[in-house]
Amino acid sequence: EAMLLPALAAFMRANPGIRLEIDASDRLVDIIAEGFDAVIRTGEPTDSRLMGRGLGGFCHLIVAAPTYLAERGRPQVPEDLRNHACLHHRHPGTGKPEPWPFHRKGHDLAVDLPVAAIAATAQARAFLAVEGLGIACVPAFVVAPFLSDGRLVEILAGHVRSAGRFHLIWPAGRNLSPRIRAFVDHMVAHADPPPG
Repeated sequence: EAMLLPALAAFMRANPGIRLEIDASDRLVDIIAEGFDAVIRTGEPTDSRLMGRGLGGFCHLIVAAPTYLAERGRPQVPEDLRNHACLHHRHPGTGKPEPWPFHRKGHDLAVDLPVAAIAATAQARAFLAVEGLGIACVPAFVVAPFLSDGRLVEILAGHVRSAGRFHLIWPAGRNLSPRIRAFVDHMVAHADPPPG
């Protein structure tokens, strides 16, 4: 949400006649049944009733507070996290803690991590990490302020796949109204290139 708010604000300024209603949630909404005009989410649309366009890319970081690392030690490889307090995100589709995006020598690396807490939002996981309660895997744009002021530090940087991408999704087969077409065009125009 934080990464997309400037583009949403710019849309409102450029289109004062269009009322924008923002519903921010990690819940996997049913776009058609719940009557959404458009949804921004990670991952590509898998439902044939939906259309989508790629928006900005983002990367995940593994972060912890300096106080936590001073007390518990600094993990050197992903397997070291088995002895740490890990702060997880519950996958909205499966309900299980979402795997962290580790890799080794170009291949995905699955590590069975302990669960100290599960939080639905990246902001909540970042807050718990800032408080020294564990290590979190979060999008870089969420924790950028905490990294810049030293409340969090990045760890295991060479072990994390960097690519994630937002998609703008809307119901297929529906003639887009001018207001929704304006929103789609605006958000695509303001999209960032995927991370390198």
